[in-house]
Amino acid sequence: MNEDRRSTVIKTITGYAVSLCMGIGLLLIILRNYGYADAETEAEKYRILCDAFTIPGFTLMLCAGLVAVYNRGAFTGVTYGLRRTRDILLPFLHTEYIKYGEYKQRKEKRKIKHYSFLFFSGLLLALPAVYFMIRFYLLRG
Repeated sequence: MNEDRRSTVIKTITGYAVSLCMGIGLLLIILRNYGYADAETEAEKYRILCDAFTIPGFTLMLCAGLVAVYNRGAFTGVTYGLRRTRDILLPFLHTEYIKYGEYKQRKEKRKIKHYSFLFFSGLLLALPAVYFMIRFYLLRG
């Protein structure tokens, strides 16, 4: 395996591991805060489990969506405006003036790559939520 491919594989595995660990950490916090240990009925436990898997799953998937929208240039005008505002309010930083067209060209060159792990990690966390939701509604009757 060549060095470039090996590096990509390592980054991908690391991305999945970190995003899944963060998702599971959020899942455990939600379980504790919603009172899973104190739930009295089985239906209530399934409801809490559904919420606990849904929130981190959709959060990760929506982060992947934000990155995709960013790559399309949706926030270029906003970030340029914030940069100009910073330059006006903090003139002692001595940043050079850049026209919008040049700023846009620079941004197009710096797109975020290899972020699909966010979507698939979120999907992996959100799929059990469907099962728990079905179980909740079957028990609730």
